[in-house]
Amino acid sequence: MEEHNYDLWLYSLSGIGGGKIDRILSVFGSAERVFYAKSRELAKIEGLTNDNIKNILDRQSEEALTECLALTKDCGASFVSRFDAEYPDLLREIDHPPFGFFVRGRLPDDSIDKVAIIGSRRCSEYGRSVAYKLACELAAAGVVVVSGFARGIDSVAHRGALQVGGRTIGVLGCGIDICYPAENYILMDEMVRDGCLISTYPPGTRPLPAYFPARNRIISGLCRAIIVVEAGQRSGTLITVGQALDQGREVFAVPGSALSKLSEGTNLLIKEGAAVATCADDVLSALRIERPEPEERRAEKHVASNIAALGGGEAAVMRSIANAQPAAFDHIIKEAGLTAQQANSALVMLEMKGLIEKLPGLRYTVR
Repeated sequence: MEEHNYDLWLYSLSGIGGGKIDRILSVFGSAERVFYAKSRELAKIEGLTNDNIKNILDRQSEEALTECLALTKDCGASFVSRFDAEYPDLLREIDHPPFGFFVRGRLPDDSIDKVAIIGSRRCSEYGRSVAYKLACELAAAGVVVVSGFARGIDSVAHRGALQVGGRTIGVLGCGIDICYPAENYILMDEMVRDGCLISTYPPGTRPLPAYFPARNRIISGLCRAIIVVEAGQRSGTLITVGQALDQGREVFAVPGSALSKLSEGTNLLIKEGAAVATCADDVLSALRIERPEPEERRAEKHVASNIAALGGGEAAVMRSIANAQPAAFDHIIKEAGLTAQQANSALVMLEMKGLIEKLPGLRYTVR
């Protein structure tokens, strides 16, 4: 049995939270050794109650291990522990990072920058429009948009990222198999297909108010920065801001009307030093994230690089094709200033090098 599966087993034990898992592993070194531990060994661990020890001993069976794996697999999820390579580096750096989390969908590459967009569940049309715009622009720039899958700003941010073919991560305050809020079932399917959902709670865990502050620290922990779109002065969103600041993350706020209760929190954040975000460039510039080069420009650079590496007639032929794709044979002769025999010889060499493609009707295009 793989060590990863024992990690899932340990994480799934009832009543054994993250702090106790850390203490257990500091003694045993691995979840597999905990699986085979004796009662007297477990009793030496500070903070473990008799009930904790009983829960561990009662679940030390192949049946319990198989049950954990099946429960995770049945809801289309996988488990990522701190020992796995795909565990995000930024999350690993926060105080008391979660031992692991469940994933549905595919985690984006950890090298890709992530920015959270958060705000009020009862957002205004203005808030919805700004959140959607920011999410579209950031996702189009290659940034992963992270939010909490809640009503309002969160859902709008996820949809904006998906709309432009970008990636988005939804962090749940319940089990990975539960759609909360229920009306987001279509969004959930889209995110599993084109983004991902993660949860630090085992499958089947119902959403409770106490779970959401812990969920929020994961949102900020995954990201380089958070953007608050709308939040009242007593909004729960501001809890996430405090956690983000504790984690050393950049905080941006969208300015709003001085007459709107929903903008009281964001306007206050700006007064207290949060950076203003009205478009993606405000965030990209501050974080020094470069927009990906347009595909057309990358193609131009690729062709120019190939031409620069060629000599004589081949370079002239390649340049004449690039300037008029698809280029006819007569056009190539004229533009390259070569005889038909010279041009034909260069074309054969370029085809052999895989730099051009011959099309029907004696026409050519660059690869």
